[in-house]
Order: sequence, then structure tokens, then C-alpha cells
Amino acid sequence: MGNHISRQDSVPNEGSTSNIPTSKPRSGIPWSSRAPTPKSTSQAQRRPRSSKLFENANPIHLRSSTQSSQDPTDRDAQAAAMSLKELGNEHFKAGKFAEAESLYSQAHTPSTPQLFSNRSLCRIRLDNNNGAELDARKAIELYGPKHPSAMRSYYFLAQAQLGLNHPLDALGSAKISYRMCLEQKGRDAEAMSQFILRTKQEIWRRAETSRLRGADDTLKEVEELLEEKLEKDLEVVDIRFHSQQIGETGREEELTDIRKEAAVKLQTVREAFARGREELKERTIPDYLLDPISFEVMHDPVLTPAGTSYDRVSILKHLKVSAVDPVTREPLSEKQLRPNIALKEVSAEFLEKNGWAVDY
Repeated sequence: MGNHISRQDSVPNEGSTSNIPTSKPRSGIPWSSRAPTPKSTSQAQRRPRSSKLFENANPIHLRSSTQSSQDPTDRDAQAAAMSLKELGNEHFKAGKFAEAESLYSQAHTPSTPQLFSNRSLCRIRLDNNNGAELDARKAIELYGPKHPSAMRSYYFLAQAQLGLNHPLDALGSAKISYRMCLEQKGRDAEAMSQFILRTKQEIWRRAETSRLRGADDTLKEVEELLEEKLEKDLEVVDIRFHSQQIGETGREEELTDIRKEAAVKLQTVREAFARGREELKERTIPDYLLDPISFEVMHDPVLTPAGTSYDRVSILKHLKVSAVDPVTREPLSEKQLRPNIALKEVSAEFLEKNGWAVDY
């Protein structure tokens, strides 16, 4: 996420979170965030495929901690588990997520958090958000809630929660992961901030959908019909995928096309109903007005040497914890910050005309 300037997604090293798939909620608005699961899956488990922004994520590679005094039977069992884990990693990299999940399940031991974390990532890719949530929570428990390595597991947990249509819980977990990343001066802060912003936007869109549908019964009926049609169309694609009529690439392409078409229809319907009716106009906040740390509308934006704008209060609070740029990880001090006068004027004008934005 960027404000005031355009920023590219960082390319992570192995084991980082910035190329980890992000789950999106299936039901509700926006249409583009929804995706199917097979009919045999319960409604609570029907979740979307992950964004390709993070499709090259790699699972954690474990180091053997076998001691020379360990029982030979235990050493053999651990060696077999390590072999299964490495094979699971290879399958994951090849996009064979079901096979990787199976191998991680065979390899994992009750006290190995990395394998729970790896399997959580696999299950996110397989749209099994219930299983992903359980594995992420187990990994956090085994690591310890404040252990630096738990950062990834909090991020996986957030994605699973969003996929399970629990955006408020997802926001809380994502903020923990983001804060840990900033404290560790990790390279994944930007990707995590993007996820948090999308989560906040999802929470806001749901509130807006409820408001709009509550204001006009006919609009509600039309949108619900569009929603039902989208659900059926997504399920058809998912059934074809699980019956091996189409592959992973074909599935993703068809799902993307269906969501785009549904989003266009939704926007057309809302614009038609909103003509001459101010209360039916959808309210949104431009991304460039939102602080990348607090994710609230900026009141006193300042620029870093890298060209990114932050609200003064947020960036100063961050610098007290970690004196580095949240994005570039270069050393940063208060003296290097410069007022962004133009953005401050735009933000003030927006808030003056849109008082509701203070509740975003």
C-alpha cells in the first residue's frame, strides 16, 4: 500500500511473509473478493483462493536438532519426518498443495511449530480456512505468543480469519503480525500493511452494504439475486476444478473473470439506484489519505526521504520503537521528516465534506 506515491511489492527471501497468499472473504461485498469451494465443503468452509500477489511463498525449512545421545529409534523417526517435510516443501513449490499438506501431516510432531505453520499456509492455498486457522493457532501456542517466529503464524491466522468471514478478528491478528514485523525490522511490513488496509476496507464495505440495502428494499433484493448468481457460478467452476476438468490456472482465470463481471454488474446497479438519491451513493476513502501505520485518515501528513507519507503521530510513535523507515528499513529520524502540505490540504478538505470518514 502506498500513499502519495506509487510503490511496488517487495520481493521476499525464502521464509518471508510478503509473498504469502492472502485469503479474501467469500460472502458479501466486494464481489471481487469471493471464491468457491466444492459442494461437499460446509458453508463455513467455503472460502476463496488466494491472491497471486503472494503465490511464490515458501514454507519454513527446519533444522534438525537431533542430539547424539538421542535414542536411535527417535533419530530414525526424526530423520523420516525431516525427509517428509522437505518433500512437502518441494511439492508446495511445485503448486501441489494437497500433496504438500498430506506430507506435512505425516511429518509433523505435536511439538514442532514450523510444520503446523507450513501446513497452515498449504491450507490457505487449498481454501481450507478452518484447518488453516487451527494450525496457525497451534503454531503460535508452540512458539509462544511473543516469540519472533510467531509473526508468520499470526499473518496466516489473519488470512484464515478473513477467509472465514471474521474481518474484525483478522484485523486484530494482522496488526499483531505487522507490529512484530516492524519491531524486527522485517522486510514484509509493506505487504502486511496492504493486507491490513484490505481488511479494513472489507469491514467498511460490509457496513456500507448494510447501510445501502437498509435504505432501499428493492436494491437489497436485486443485490441478493446477483449475489446468489455469483455464488452458483463460482461453485460450478470449483466443481469442474475438483473433477479435474480444468487445472489450477484455468480455475483462477475463470474465477477472476466471473468476479470482474459480477463487480461491474454490482457497480452498475448501485449507480442506477443512486441517481438523484444522495443516501444511496457508496462512500469510500482514497487510499492515499490513509496512514500506512494506523490505517486512519491522516490529519498531519509528513514525508520520509523515501517519499512515503505518514501521519506525524503514527510515524513518531513508530520511531520510538524502531528508528528505521517502515518500508525501506533504512535509518530514519524525526529530523528527516518533512510536512506534506499539499496532502494535508486535500485531507482536510475531504474530512470537511465527508464527516463520516472519521469513523473509518
